Amino acid sequence: MMTKLETTIVNAAQGLLAEEALFCRLVKDKAATDEDQRDYDRARGGLMTLLGLAHQVDSGLSAAAVEALREIEAKEIAATNEAREALGSSPLRVEV
Repeated sequence: MMTKLETTIVNAAQGLLAEEALFCRLVKDKAATDEDQRDYDRARGGLMTLLGLAHQVDSGLSAAAVEALREIEAKEIAATNEAREALGSSPLRVEV
């Protein structure tokens, strides 16, 4: 069972993942704008910070919280790789 703080961290990471996934869909549909790019960059930065907690030795996170963050990380990697393949570039950038 996760603490309230751990649940908040995981929920925040899930929300940022949803924002990032939206951008990936927009990229695949070739509908992403510069504003979408800025939103993605912000979401990705926040998400990477939260996911980094799962890799910190003795972070204070429970095993359940670490597992939840690593599951989110796996989904982020899959979504990003799929969008990169569709776009044909890395990192993800909107070409206007």
